[in-house]
Amino acid sequence: MALSQRPEESAGKEVSAGPSTVDGSAAAESEGDGVTIDSSPSASGEPVFSGSLAAGWPWAVAILGGWWWGSRFGHQPSPWLAWASLAPLLWLALPEVPLTRRRRFFAAWLHGWVSWMVGIPWIAYTLGAFGGLPESLSWVLLTGLAAYLGLYHALFTVIGAALLAPWKAHRELGSAASLLALLLRWGTLPALWLLAEQLRAVVVTGFPWNLAAYAWVEVPGALALTAWLGSYGVSAVVVLAGLGFARAAALRRWSPAVAGTLIPLLLLALAGRWAQQPADARYISPPTAVRVLQPNIPNVVDFDAEVVRRHYRIVMEQVQRACTDGLQELEPLGLSGAQGGVLVILPESALWPFNWPFDAGLRRDVESLLSQGCSLLFNSPYWEAGAPGRGGRVFNSTYLVAPEAKDQRYDKRHLVPYGEYVPLGEVFPFIESLARNAGDFSAADEVRVLPWRQESLGVALCYEGIFPTEVAATVRAGATALVVMSNDAWFGTSAARRQHFRAARFRAAENRRPLLRAAITGVSGVIGADGRGLGTIGPHRRDVLSTWLQGRTDLSPYTRRPWLMPALAGLICLLAAAGGLPAIRRREVSSPSAADLVSSRPGSPPAHHRED
Repeated sequence: MALSQRPEESAGKEVSAGPSTVDGSAAAESEGDGVTIDSSPSASGEPVFSGSLAAGWPWAVAILGGWWWGSRFGHQPSPWLAWASLAPLLWLALPEVPLTRRRRFFAAWLHGWVSWMVGIPWIAYTLGAFGGLPESLSWVLLTGLAAYLGLYHALFTVIGAALLAPWKAHRELGSAASLLALLLRWGTLPALWLLAEQLRAVVVTGFPWNLAAYAWVEVPGALALTAWLGSYGVSAVVVLAGLGFARAAALRRWSPAVAGTLIPLLLLALAGRWAQQPADARYISPPTAVRVLQPNIPNVVDFDAEVVRRHYRIVMEQVQRACTDGLQELEPLGLSGAQGGVLVILPESALWPFNWPFDAGLRRDVESLLSQGCSLLFNSPYWEAGAPGRGGRVFNSTYLVAPEAKDQRYDKRHLVPYGEYVPLGEVFPFIESLARNAGDFSAADEVRVLPWRQESLGVALCYEGIFPTEVAATVRAGATALVVMSNDAWFGTSAARRQHFRAARFRAAENRRPLLRAAITGVSGVIGADGRGLGTIGPHRRDVLSTWLQGRTDLSPYTRRPWLMPALAGLICLLAAAGGLPAIRRREVSSPSAADLVSSRPGSPPAHHRED
């Protein structure tokens, strides 16, 4: 509860607000009884919290804000609702909001936990249905994962409040110090969020799922902006937009909301106008014919020979039709056969459990397609020892088989934990017994592209497509077009398939590369170099996408320097961490403002300083 003196007790006395807490708020919490003393007025001169509201309001903000943010990643995007969806969390991170560090931490953690439970419930289904885990254990693991991810929200909020606290009271308008303070008040939280997302992409194998930028996938200009800033940079812009509303709520003025809206709108408008360069020599060759398959066959957890044979027939019949139709389309152009041909792209696991080139039936069918002039891109394991059963490492690989070229192979570099390998399985053997359906693949360490005719294909196998820096490395290695091959049947009917497809749109846009995505049960699609979906096959449909592929050789600013935005964000946070530079702090102490002099008089009300 909030404590205040009765009027008769405070009459004629000079009241001091007391020292600030570490994060800059003027609230202090009694460790013994949990009583909150609130003496921080809002910009209007009234306490932000009072009475029982002080105890419950942060938790309500955390729970409702977490649900609101997590629901932005559902089946259908809601671009304008996403504009201010992070405002509740950012409100918790403002030092103007009188919360103790402990309360700020746990409220922000609760926001994160709720948002991840809402955003990724499909993980429990996947672990249970296909990982072989008991349902109760699957939900326990999801709860634990959400709790871990919530720590990023908590640390972001506590660190952000601490970084902002020394800068919130600079009042030397027109001075360099005030300009720096203004920039840091607006730039620190976006920069810190960018670093938090970057950290989330590398810690504990990395999990850059549902980046904040993806909530803006349908906001005009967002995909174009990612070619300059990358997805992490666009996430910072999302935070900036929400920060305006959070500051408006904390200061009880609309001007911060206006500023926080106009700046992102300006960036989006500039990106939409100039991010995509005009047509020039970036196109390396005439278009080539491609077919993207979606066979819509479910995963087979327990081996059933009849089911496996039926699925194989479905896939090969679809491949044959795609090959035949493509060659017939090319024949009037004089591009059929060995002179042109069609590239047919299969999803990950489409040919499971048959292994190339060891299964005679698969080899016979592929050779028949090659003789007709079709090339194939498909997924199959690769044994380092040369064949199954000889020991050595096994890779989850993609093969490019073409009539005029030797077989080429790409080995997956970033594996799915508990799906393709079991982390700590050697240290804790019981983990392997729990995740009994997990694979035993090894991760490759070579960035490799697959030349096909005049193109160089950069492949990302399923999970790899959510890692911005790894896909950018593939483009720098020479990829003129991107291919994502995925088995999203693991996700059931959840929103995860749409979430995965949005990530692919950002990979295309931030690298300015056309992207072809083949998913076994959807969503498959052809994505332009600007991130637009040029054609898609929805979930649980069996179909083929026909397109013409024309790769590019230019490199976007993000592809060239994916480290630039994190470096800039780190610099901003270091400046904020410097707090008051010695000269600035000395100047503030030696030159108090008139408002300070007035507020220091006995009986004078506290001065309130306007901060935009």
